[in-house]
Amino acid sequence: GGADGEIGGGGGAGGRSRHSAAVAGDFVGPPVSKPLDAFPSAGASGPSSGKGTAAVASLLLEKGGDGKAAEGAAPALGWRVEGAGTSPMGISEDGLLRDLLHALQGVDSSCFRFEKAEGRFVVNSSYILSRPAWHLVQHILHLGNLHMRLCTTTTATLEADTGRSLCQQALSEALRDQLRDYYKTLALLMAKISDPVDAKVGPPELTLRRLWTWLQAPLERMQVLVNLSEACVPLRGGALASTVYGCSRVGDVLAQEACQSILRTVLAPLLSMMRAWMTEGELQDPFGEFFVCADASVPLEDLWTRMYSLDIEMVPSFLSLDLARKILLTGKSVNFIRLCCAGQEPLPTASRPGPLPPSPKSAGAGALRRSGSLASAVSLATPSGGGPSWKAAATTLALPGDARTVEDIPGLNINGSSEADFMGRKELPFAALNALVEQAAMRTNKHLVALMMDHYALGEHCLALRRFLLLGQGDFVESLLDMAGSELSRNASEVYRHQLQGVLDMAVRQTNAQFCSPDVLARLGVKLLQPSAGEKAWDIFLLDYAINSPLHVVFTPAALQKYDRAFAFLWRLRRVSHGLAGCWSQQMVLQRHLVSWLPKLRSRAPELRMEMRQTLHKCACLRNEIHHFVQNIQSYVMCEVLETSWAKLQRGLKKSLDLDQVIAEHQQYLSSLEEGAFLAPRTEPVLTAIIALLGLALEFTELHDQVCSQAFEAVEVLHSEPDGPMPFARSLAEGRAQIDQLGASFLARLQSLLRALEAQATLGQVSADLRFLICRLDFNGYYENKRPLR
Repeated sequence: GGADGEIGGGGGAGGRSRHSAAVAGDFVGPPVSKPLDAFPSAGASGPSSGKGTAAVASLLLEKGGDGKAAEGAAPALGWRVEGAGTSPMGISEDGLLRDLLHALQGVDSSCFRFEKAEGRFVVNSSYILSRPAWHLVQHILHLGNLHMRLCTTTTATLEADTGRSLCQQALSEALRDQLRDYYKTLALLMAKISDPVDAKVGPPELTLRRLWTWLQAPLERMQVLVNLSEACVPLRGGALASTVYGCSRVGDVLAQEACQSILRTVLAPLLSMMRAWMTEGELQDPFGEFFVCADASVPLEDLWTRMYSLDIEMVPSFLSLDLARKILLTGKSVNFIRLCCAGQEPLPTASRPGPLPPSPKSAGAGALRRSGSLASAVSLATPSGGGPSWKAAATTLALPGDARTVEDIPGLNINGSSEADFMGRKELPFAALNALVEQAAMRTNKHLVALMMDHYALGEHCLALRRFLLLGQGDFVESLLDMAGSELSRNASEVYRHQLQGVLDMAVRQTNAQFCSPDVLARLGVKLLQPSAGEKAWDIFLLDYAINSPLHVVFTPAALQKYDRAFAFLWRLRRVSHGLAGCWSQQMVLQRHLVSWLPKLRSRAPELRMEMRQTLHKCACLRNEIHHFVQNIQSYVMCEVLETSWAKLQRGLKKSLDLDQVIAEHQQYLSSLEEGAFLAPRTEPVLTAIIALLGLALEFTELHDQVCSQAFEAVEVLHSEPDGPMPFARSLAEGRAQIDQLGASFLARLQSLLRALEAQATLGQVSADLRFLICRLDFNGYYENKRPLR
């Protein structure tokens, strides 16, 4: 025992000291090899030799050679505080130790009191100490000052607005846990102060120097706690957790252990928020500390796109942004299923994994599984009706520090006792968090994609939009053009939606479109734009496709506007193609009609016959030229653009793992349509040239109708009045002149289009298809040779 004991004194006292040090934890400092007295001794006697207060006071005063203070010399440091109004007072070493231990607990004593203005403990001016004792007392009181700073910071934080934070409350609780160990250490040290009776038996067990040695480790840890608490005062949520995590990654082993213990407590609210968000879609965040934010003002229709967002500043530093986005996506998917997919469960019952089977060794493991720990089961409800809901524990989302079975707990023996608490191990298993989030995200997102594709028939609706709004159902489009032509040729202000809706229903019943699902046909309708002066019904007619929840997240209003633009362009193409086909049919009927009247025309009106022949020939040539252009543009858009984009969309939907990928694939599909159909902003010159050419084509169809009508009228006059005048030659000549002028305009516009296409072919991602289109439009260099020389 003796001096080589951990504290000193007899063997029994040394044994008790070692046991007390083990109980005190990290705050207990290293043992000393021999007793170190903080007070000067006088021979064999010491402050514990029982000489009384006067003898102790004489030892605490430094003396000159004759036993008195040296006259004229400056007082040594700590002799006496200036301004003392009473005579010097002595204090025994045990009394000094008790007052010091009281000060370390924040309690004033006769020798030390805390000055709030200075923020530190000061020595009572009535007491004087020797120079060595003064130095040791000041060093020890620094620990008391740190303790008061920590208590003041913690209390002020909780009372201020920053105290309205779950993470701040958890930090304060963790700091108080650290202080409990600190108070245990002080209690053990207080017990080592010698009683007057025990002081006569042997040397004191605790001296001032031994106290200073014992307080080295608590002082270092207290400094870490004070720095950490003051750094976290303005922080909350993930930012606070990042600060604590950063402090736990330093090289100081003592600081690591303290900060890792605090980090576990601070992370508990965040992990609880994360679990509630990923499994129930609920933001249990009363003080805005979670890195997922919700905007309550956003309507339910915009839940997926605008309601939830990621607060980058609140993402803890140990979480990557990619992992934080997956957490956001998972909770958003759960919320989307709950709020937008009526009657659907966040997870199918068949795919819900049940609780892990208990281990045969788990008889005594219940004490290790805390009901409020991070290993609590995820709620996935079962209402009283018996159906699955959000409150029945059906699966477990284990998070860092959780144990799923008894075998997962390190140090658990056969009897179920734990040699080392699982929650107390040194390294936090953050690496497991990534895999757990990936697993939960994959399960939820896969279920949501399956719901959208199977239950809500997302693929079928994409196909319906392709068939009707992108005019992929050819027989339906031709039937609609035939039946709606007379209505759409009227002024825009004279056409009503219900009339066109009846025409649309008739076109559906007369074609293969009738075999589409009833849900698809019920969504199909007519939409009329706001008419302007001088517009025809052709210009304001659009097909409409009704979209409801949850399909609205894919077919957004912006996406439907792109479908409308594509429909307007393709509808104009099909209208021109249909009109040119009508011109050809009309001219063929006229040619067969003229065959029987050709001898009479040759003898009765040879000039009319020649004019009619030349005019109809000009019409046929220009019609073929326009038809060549329209057919190549239509073939390019429908085959090279629409079909290839549709094939990419089908492949992308099959590979999509979450709803964001589904939305991205659909947006990419529409972007490809815009690029290929010249509807994108950067292809506007091409679209302008094509629209102008289609306008000329429509003018040609009207002019062709006039020419054919005049030819039919001339034949009828010849039939009714064989000997009458034939005044139609001049009107046919005027029609031929108009056709020549229209042909020249078409040639100039087409050359302009070819130049615009050549400029776009070097920019777009479909440059090969564009070059092939240019080749087809001018396959023999006809338009190239017609360009004027510069």
